[in-house]
Order: sequence, then structure tokens, then C-alpha cells
Amino acid sequence: MLVTSDHRKAPKLYFRDAGILHALLGLDTEEQVQTSGRMGFSWESFCLEHLIHEARLEGEDCFHYSVQSGAEMDLVLSLGGKTFGFEFKHAAVPAISKSMRAAADDLELKRVFVLYPGPDTFPLNEGDRFIAVAWRDLASIRTKMI
Repeated sequence: MLVTSDHRKAPKLYFRDAGILHALLGLDTEEQVQTSGRMGFSWESFCLEHLIHEARLEGEDCFHYSVQSGAEMDLVLSLGGKTFGFEFKHAAVPAISKSMRAAADDLELKRVFVLYPGPDTFPLNEGDRFIAVAWRDLASIRTKMI
């Protein structure tokens, strides 16, 4: 299943099955994935699928947000009357980008979760609006959406 956006000229496509994505890209080993230059795209697709599953979301309720001004959010969803944003960053230590901040303000997001492969979950700013979420903590993400 693909998640697309109608907020930009060229919709962003996510392959929710990372195995199919890797096969289409001709990537057979973990080393090939890590060195292909497609690791970020692979990470986004992998995280998206697991987030939808772990948080018990409906795929059709998940959207990508992007506008010409540069504001962008990998995933936006509403749950319990609140709107949340998600970014998927394959980085050792994630940071809040200008684009993320602009999208959070544009959409009046309650919270933005930055899912990354690191070991710790922690706030990215002085409040709790932007939170880095360790991959291992993904199973508890729904409890953080309050």
C-alpha cells in the first residue's frame, strides 16, 4: 500500500513494504541498503509501516504534508481530535529543522515525533512539542499521543 500526498506538485510515494522497495531497487543485502544512497527513503518507508501497525492507525488516515514554501512533514494524522506530525530521520541524533517547525506551526500540530534509530527517547526542545523517539520505543508511541 502506498501513502501519497496531494499537497505538492509531485506526490511523495512510500512503499510500505520495505522488502518490495529493496527488491525494486535491486538491493539484496543490508550492506547494499546502507550504502545505496537510498537509506533515508528505505528508513522512511520502514518506519511508516511499523508506525501504522504499532499505533493501530488506518493507512488512509495518514498523510504527507508539503508546500512550496518548504514546510514538510513525513506523516500527519489526527487522533482523538488532536493532530500529530511524524518525521523519520536515519540519523544518530535528530534535530528540529526549519521545515519541521514551519509545518508544525502551519498545521497547529500538538506534537511532532521524530523517529530515529538511536537508543533514547527525549524532548528536542524546551517543551514537549518535538520529541525524538528511539526505534525501540515505537511500540509505546500511541501512549505518547495524548
